[in-house]
Amino acid sequence: MALNLSKKRLAALVAIPGCVLLVVGGALFWLVNHAVHPPRIVEVVGETVTSLVRYEEVRFPSSDRVPLTGLLFRNRPGAPAVVLCHDSGGEKSRLMNIAVPLQKAGFVVLAFDFRGHGESDGNGTSFGIEEARDILGAVRFLAKGDDQGRTPAEEVGVYGIGMGAHAAILAAREDVLIRALVLDGPYPDAGWKLRREMFGNSGFADRWLAAPSEFAFNFLRRTRIARYRAADVLPALTGRDILLIAPAGDHALAEEVRTLFDTIPEQRNADGSLVTLPSAGAGTLFGENLQLYRQRVVTFFTSRLNP
Repeated sequence: MALNLSKKRLAALVAIPGCVLLVVGGALFWLVNHAVHPPRIVEVVGETVTSLVRYEEVRFPSSDRVPLTGLLFRNRPGAPAVVLCHDSGGEKSRLMNIAVPLQKAGFVVLAFDFRGHGESDGNGTSFGIEEARDILGAVRFLAKGDDQGRTPAEEVGVYGIGMGAHAAILAAREDVLIRALVLDGPYPDAGWKLRREMFGNSGFADRWLAAPSEFAFNFLRRTRIARYRAADVLPALTGRDILLIAPAGDHALAEEVRTLFDTIPEQRNADGSLVTLPSAGAGTLFGENLQLYRQRVVTFFTSRLNP
């Protein structure tokens, strides 16, 4: 009788850790799934923008055929183009503060919704991995031209914030048509962004939960973070002009941006620059900060793409 009781106690002691692991694992998968499905936001472009420039709604596919929605700001025949890429949880209308001055400076501008965002198809986000295919689709759309007077773009610049910056780096590896990049707050890989979305700036999470979080992410998104790291790709983008913006007020991300900048090799015919500015990531730039930001972005593209 005592032996049977001991066996039952032993079985209970063995079962307890298993149950704890099951609960913790389930909670972790839930948190990851929640992080990769930000609320879908659709905003109307303000009357101020519509009174300043003319644009049209367009639809085009990503490189893996996901239907995407964008706003196209036309310009003179032969003008270079700039693709605008929002952060996770954002959408195209939040990029109008950049779209308008770029169009005024002589560029064709395409602002679009990433998959799983705004009015585009798709479900959830991979924090830049799958979204790189959306940028490739946008570049191909611009490179085709159309029968309404839009000539094929021979040079394309890409502006990205956060997830858009990470995706832009990955896309530039695949398409040499992308000649210049402005990257506001790029992070080294999707795992960094995932942990921030889940745990903020917790050092504990970075140390102990990085591996299981990335495992759950890879499983849910059917990808592998280690294969798509901006930190690995950026040093190989030879012949591109790159402006990195380290966001003032976000010390952790600014340090990551500076680390990325240090990996860019010196090139004879290309330029890599780093500036610290208030970031447009939150869409809250006003007054002098907004003017300085827009001026820096427009000047960079103008000097590199010659509209």
